[in-house]
Amino acid sequence: MSNLSVILKGVTDPRKEGYPLFHVYGGANLSGTYQNYNSNFDAVGSPFGAFASGGWYPAGMLQNPTFGFQGDHGRMSDNLTTQSSGGYGPWQSSLHQNDQYPASMFGSASASGYQQFHSLHSSPYGNLKLGRGHMLINHVMPEGMRPRRNFGMNGNQFIEFPGLTRMDMIIDSFALNTKSISRTKTIGIGSAGYNEKTRTLVTIHSANSTACTATKFVSTVNLNNCNSLAEFFAAATVTEFSLTMQIADGENYNDKVVVVGDNGWVGISYRNSTSLYASTYDLSGGNGAVVHFTSVNGTTSYGVSQGTSYYTKMNLTWDGKWAAAYTPYYYYGSGMLCHIFSTEDPRRCFRILQSASASGGAMMPIGKSGFTLFNGQNSDGNAVGACDFEFKHTDRTNHTVSTVYSHTSLAVGNVLPSIANDGLLTATINVKTGLTGGNYTTSYQRFLTVNFWPLNGRTTYAGGAL
Repeated sequence: MSNLSVILKGVTDPRKEGYPLFHVYGGANLSGTYQNYNSNFDAVGSPFGAFASGGWYPAGMLQNPTFGFQGDHGRMSDNLTTQSSGGYGPWQSSLHQNDQYPASMFGSASASGYQQFHSLHSSPYGNLKLGRGHMLINHVMPEGMRPRRNFGMNGNQFIEFPGLTRMDMIIDSFALNTKSISRTKTIGIGSAGYNEKTRTLVTIHSANSTACTATKFVSTVNLNNCNSLAEFFAAATVTEFSLTMQIADGENYNDKVVVVGDNGWVGISYRNSTSLYASTYDLSGGNGAVVHFTSVNGTTSYGVSQGTSYYTKMNLTWDGKWAAAYTPYYYYGSGMLCHIFSTEDPRRCFRILQSASASGGAMMPIGKSGFTLFNGQNSDGNAVGACDFEFKHTDRTNHTVSTVYSHTSLAVGNVLPSIANDGLLTATINVKTGLTGGNYTTSYQRFLTVNFWPLNGRTTYAGGAL
């Protein structure tokens, strides 16, 4: 039993949220439709429209600082691939936009459906998440929770930031090399993952080769509830492992998704050139045994080496049982290369290849144990397109590669389709009847994460770690 369970004594952790919501918006030059939907794709909250003050300034009347110039928000009548990859326009409908943190890169929405965006005019490649998000660590959280404290890593410095839009401001730091055994490979920023249930932090530092060092910190203190980073690390035992990646990840050594499993195995996913690789390592003891999975291959190189804002994202299912590590198939933020790990046993893994090269999209948790990959296709007379992945029937622990088991509730003739471990999931975009994205002429809908999923009458985050 975790310390949190003992402390709370059956009381619901105030960080816990209800099943996921997501926000869809679309429109034309002078009007827009904005609406939240729940995991059953029912409209919830209060939809609203906004009118521009002129030209192509969407929602200009709202005086949001994001919308000061034409290129910030992008024209919703433009497909993603027609916009400059160096501008801000692609972010509004891009797989690059959101990861497991409630406040996403470009913006998010409230539980009632109102949008909020981050100002992009304050040195965006310096102090904003748009430029520094690759420092963030990955979290495996208890069910219904998303990370609410913002930890990152910069070489040997482990850091806490006050928020995703103020990552230039350090409120606490700890020198990792004061706790490490050897730390012989310390090139680059590094990557890290934390499992709250086991209070285990794993950091990964790579040389410019296939070799890397994994350092495991197992603490009696919960990182997400510590008074200081020194408190967490002072209570931690340390073990180091020498690991070997499938391929030398070169300039991408700063961009690994680290999924710390409940059983001591750790899944690592990382992009190299046009491919996304994944492996899992046994860090439960001292052998560092490895299982290498099949890579997922794209056509264009657009990862963190093209800009730190393009770091590989991660999302968890609501129940915390599955972690998706993903990056776009196409460099404007369309399609998806993805590995999905079981957080109970990361030796259970499968792949997703969605080869869309237009219209952008978003990967979000849906329901108790699923994800939905949205596609921002033209909504002129059409409903929103998406692809569902439901894992509530899936074996989370058996890691025998030849085992075949159910992976989705989208049954045909009451027969659940199956997939082998390391298998490729079907990723066909289907139209969601009744789920609209603003049926204006030539309107490409956009997707935002919702910053709190209502639970027991609460519509906003209560704050705090407990």
